[in-house]
Amino acid sequence: MAQTLDQVLEGKALPGVPALQAALGRLFDAPSGAALVDAQAKLSHRVFRLSFSSSSARQAVVVKLLDAPAAARCEAVASVWLPALGLEELPATLLATASGDEAHVWHVYESVPGSLLDEARADMPRVSAAVARIAALHIRSARHALLKEARQVGGDRGAAFFSLNVRGAAQRIDELITGCCTTARRRTLLERLRDRIDLVLQANDRYGDLLDRWGGPDVLVHGDLWPQNVVVDRGDEQYVARIIDWDRCGVGPILYDLSAFLSRFPADERRGVLRLYEQQIARTELRVPPPRALNEMAALAESARLASCIIYPAAAAATATGSVDWAWDELIEVDEWFDLAQPLLPELVKDKVSA
Repeated sequence: MAQTLDQVLEGKALPGVPALQAALGRLFDAPSGAALVDAQAKLSHRVFRLSFSSSSARQAVVVKLLDAPAAARCEAVASVWLPALGLEELPATLLATASGDEAHVWHVYESVPGSLLDEARADMPRVSAAVARIAALHIRSARHALLKEARQVGGDRGAAFFSLNVRGAAQRIDELITGCCTTARRRTLLERLRDRIDLVLQANDRYGDLLDRWGGPDVLVHGDLWPQNVVVDRGDEQYVARIIDWDRCGVGPILYDLSAFLSRFPADERRGVLRLYEQQIARTELRVPPPRALNEMAALAESARLASCIIYPAAAAATATGSVDWAWDELIEVDEWFDLAQPLLPELVKDKVSA
């Protein structure tokens, strides 16, 4: 049974729903502005896949409520940065935007055809298509003039990112510990996260030294390059890969994307995926760090990513007046991710890096 957008999002306390409804009405040629939703799936607390019946066909879109800086990054990716690299077809097409409030923007994207890359196994023909696209992003953007603007809008994903986010996570956790009335269970969670962050902070200088030696030239990085953000479809003659969710796009070393991508595959298949990438960059100035350095750098990059995932939900839990169960759920998830973190190349775990 078709529903209005208000009905679909009822009780979720999301800003700007009328503006999003109007944008969808224009997109799907609904004169009243009330495009009716035929089907919907919640992908996260701020991301939904919606299906509409228009005069021509049934169409699916993904709507996302983004904070304003993330929205600016995604819009620059779609309209400026990737077109400048000749990769305008790489992301999902941004169909419409709508104001959420002063701090948020709704984006409406096409629902990209195909299926997410399978993390359970390295299906090499599909992975090869994905790796070719990832390598093209890195090769074409290395030392490109657009990196100056991309760093200003998207931020740094190198040593500065490590320091800023790890220290920022520590600050947010401290604010929660000292200023938030919470349960004993939640306080234990916060103290455990703070201990984890303290260990990461001790490696700040080490990460900078490794990047200076092995990081290579800066490139445009996706910033959240899990296989689940890669959609692969069967084309007429070969697989075609596209990359979605550019919320964390910025500028940094290839290691930042590469470590995130590799770490989600089974450990015994990562070498094969890594070889595919090395083949793609073989005749360029880009280089993968030596295995032992790669292992340590990947672990530190992952720690910085996890720290960055703490900042937003911790801030929300500290300042929100309504229900923030979602924020605590995200902090629990990040804590679990720390436990799940493993060496990128486990066979080298006992070796030391000489840098």
